[in-house]
Amino acid sequence: MNHLLCRLRPVFRHQNSLVPGLSALRCGRGFATFDLTGPHKTSFVEHVVKDDNTVTSPVTTRFAVVLVGGLQYKVTVDDVIVVNNLDDAVVGSDYALDNVLLVGSKDYTVVGRPLVKGAKVTAFVEEKTHDEKILIFKKRRKNNGSKRMRGFRRQVDLLRITNIDYSVPN
Repeated sequence: MNHLLCRLRPVFRHQNSLVPGLSALRCGRGFATFDLTGPHKTSFVEHVVKDDNTVTSPVTTRFAVVLVGGLQYKVTVDDVIVVNNLDDAVVGSDYALDNVLLVGSKDYTVVGRPLVKGAKVTAFVEEKTHDEKILIFKKRRKNNGSKRMRGFRRQVDLLRITNIDYSVPN
């Protein structure tokens, strides 16, 4: 089944944040923490569409940037993302992703500072599995063949995005 899934790489890496204004602090072992306790502000930008020949539904063309397990993912409806193990996710059920950093479409973009209030992304938990094996090889030169080989497989969840819910303010 792995060959059918398109694996997306997480967008967030330490200080390289996809959403401007979201400050990430680097703490031990390269993990990032965010200050999500402050007041929720949003910036709303409306785009002027010059070409009205295409008729598209705003639900299908909508995208969002969500924060899951310290990583940011840009998602649209029917995307499959591979995230780190979520303890409260059950296979075959819906999972709500509440940490939405940005919602956008052809007509508008809403940037949360740090979160977009009222935005919610719903995902279906398809599978709980292990990722590909990562090999760790350590060799110490000039120590008469001193070397060590270890392997590690992280636990991951496969989420299919089913809905991006956000009501545009008037």
